[in-house]
Amino acid sequence: MKIFRLLTALLLIAVCAGLGSCGDDELDTKPLEPVIDEITISDISFDFEANGGEETLSFSTNRDWTVSLANTANGENWCTVTPLNGKAGDNNIQIRVAANKGYDDRNVSLTIAAGGTSRTVIINQKQQNALTLTANKFEVGKNGGKINVEVKANIQYEVIISETSKNWISQSAKTRGLTSNNLSFDIAPSEEYDKRTGEIIIKSGEFSETVHVYQSGEGVLLLTKSEYSVSDKGETIAVDLKSNFAFDVKMPDVDWVQSAAKTRGMSSHTLYYTIAPNETYDSREAEIIFYDKNSAVKDTLKIMQVQKDAIIIGKKEYKISANGETVGIELSSNINYDISLPTDCSWIKVIDKPITKGLEQHIIYLKTDKNDTPNQRNCEIIISNKASNISETIKIIQESGGYVHIHNKLYEIVGETTSVHIDIDANVYYTPIVPAEYYWIKYVRSNGNRLYFDIEENYSNEIRKGHIIIDSPAILKQDTIQIIQTPKSNWIKKTIHLDVAGTLENLINSEQLFQINELTLTGSLNDDDFIVLNDMTSKRGNLSYLDLADTDVKSLMNKAFSWTLSESSLSDFDSKLISIILPKNCKEIGWEVFDGCTRLQIVSLPSTLEKIGMFAFAQTAIKSINIPFKVTRIEEATFLMCQNLSSITMKNVAFIGNNAFTQCSNLSQIDLPKSLVTIEHNAFSDTGIQQVELPNGFTELSDNLFMGCTKLEKVILPASLKFMNDGCFSGCEQLKDIYIYAPTPPSYRDIYDDAFRDVLLDNCVLHISKGSYAAYRHADGWNKFTNIVVEE
Repeated sequence: MKIFRLLTALLLIAVCAGLGSCGDDELDTKPLEPVIDEITISDISFDFEANGGEETLSFSTNRDWTVSLANTANGENWCTVTPLNGKAGDNNIQIRVAANKGYDDRNVSLTIAAGGTSRTVIINQKQQNALTLTANKFEVGKNGGKINVEVKANIQYEVIISETSKNWISQSAKTRGLTSNNLSFDIAPSEEYDKRTGEIIIKSGEFSETVHVYQSGEGVLLLTKSEYSVSDKGETIAVDLKSNFAFDVKMPDVDWVQSAAKTRGMSSHTLYYTIAPNETYDSREAEIIFYDKNSAVKDTLKIMQVQKDAIIIGKKEYKISANGETVGIELSSNINYDISLPTDCSWIKVIDKPITKGLEQHIIYLKTDKNDTPNQRNCEIIISNKASNISETIKIIQESGGYVHIHNKLYEIVGETTSVHIDIDANVYYTPIVPAEYYWIKYVRSNGNRLYFDIEENYSNEIRKGHIIIDSPAILKQDTIQIIQTPKSNWIKKTIHLDVAGTLENLINSEQLFQINELTLTGSLNDDDFIVLNDMTSKRGNLSYLDLADTDVKSLMNKAFSWTLSESSLSDFDSKLISIILPKNCKEIGWEVFDGCTRLQIVSLPSTLEKIGMFAFAQTAIKSINIPFKVTRIEEATFLMCQNLSSITMKNVAFIGNNAFTQCSNLSQIDLPKSLVTIEHNAFSDTGIQQVELPNGFTELSDNLFMGCTKLEKVILPASLKFMNDGCFSGCEQLKDIYIYAPTPPSYRDIYDDAFRDVLLDNCVLHISKGSYAAYRHADGWNKFTNIVVEE
């Protein structure tokens, strides 16, 4: 049998050799395909609890295999695997994990290798739960305060203040923690005589720690009024006194002050004392002392009795605010009196002087003016009776007024880069504000009462004016500082004709290439020339005014004047371009052509223009623009962040892309053409639009279309509108009127959409057409309006 097999094999070899001798056209040989090493695994990770355990990993391979574990932290062998090798086929290995007694999660990687391939499985184990405090005892004084408790935990916990302590211990901020946390607690002042103890419990399931708070007490003894003025006729006075202990009373050694009721041992009362008539011609005084015999706590009541004829004033000093106010002076008198104001107290006027008849209570009203000076001012007013030579003096103290004094409000500077400092004297907080349109004025810093500003070089050929606002909200005042800057003194203007495109750099003297301020080009230009122009307008150049009207350019290359062409950052690029006239026959502006030209204010677009690319004018300073009739699309982010743009005209636009006008904060009004069909999401988000009307034929409001338009007050929606999407009016907090003429309420694309999120619908009126009230009253989104008006 073996011989037969051998002969057969030899025969096959001979046949193959014969076939191999044939020509290449008779037979093509086919190479053997290599065997690919494979490992098929059931799970790529295992998760174990802190207590450990055992799991089975199943896998298959077409090669003999081995398994290994990576080194663990600290070399701890907490994970074992058996077996460690085996044959090709279906296999199982056992993974055993020991209990984790640490407070951190841990993991290790397991690798199965077979032939030239391997697979890795991650073994994860949770940490041991822990809850500890760094301190659990706090001593607090009677005035209270704040304590900070540091909790170290890797589990969630709750804070419990004991019932008996809740009236004087409170948590400053509710906190749930998973790591080290500082918990803050407010301790109220103690009105108790004795020391008090409170508890704060930090708890999580079976884990619990207690913080003990000890607060000292002290005797409280308080007279609500410490001085009493009594007429010469005498009277019984009522003295209000509060205390948290049994106090003692020391009476004066005089016979004209007597207690009208027992006072010893009471803790809080109204006490009565009888003051005998004063038959003398001199005033007299006496003191009653209330005290704690166990401590130094005491308070003193002073009784002052006037002679028989007197002017009695209860309060002799008044402190008033800088804003001015009307003060009522209470007095008692049984004689006529005069009110005398010094000549330097013209800021005080008497507006009501009563007529005196007998001993009666009177109120004199004084009106004080606002104090605009930086100084406190005082005035002593004398109330007197000349006949009896009796007088009393009242002192009025008015606090200093808030003021902001700017030393110089006009700065005239040269055209080159410079800096100015502005000196301000003030006693209130103020903020310097530079309006966005004056980008060339930059606030640098403050030092004491001096503000520093950098003024950029004036790249224009005209005098320019700007201003800085000093805002002082505390005194409701704004001051303006004017900056006037002349043009550069060495203005360079050139006109160059290019017979051959790509030769611009060769036609300009290398010394003047980056010095030219104003340039007119005619003839032929290509991309190489635009790269040169980009460099001339960049940080090292000075080109501000560019006229391309008489060039043969049909399409402006992508990124032609953008910082993205030079691959530098926007701040490093620092474009000087202020004004550009585009070629008369230009049909297309590429994408990002002027992106980041932060000084660009004037762009003249030809009537031949048909297409404007995305981001074309993003982050420029243009104030207004007229879109030619042949342009039907405004692409994505075309005018993104044009914060000075206040006016735009669109005659035949049918499409506005997403974020086309986002953050055009100065764009307060826009007239949308009747040709408009589609506006994509966020197109007008965060603009300054106050009113907008969408043309008839428009069918859908895109996501976040007018989101963040905080000045939007009025919206007119067409009868053709069928759908609206999430957030299209989100954050329009000033929205007052919505006019919608669609007989069927526009519906949401998604049940979770909300077009009017963060809109105060109670302050907004929904105006609808006749016959559609019931439909809007029950439609999703529209049924949130409480004010619905049916228009005839």
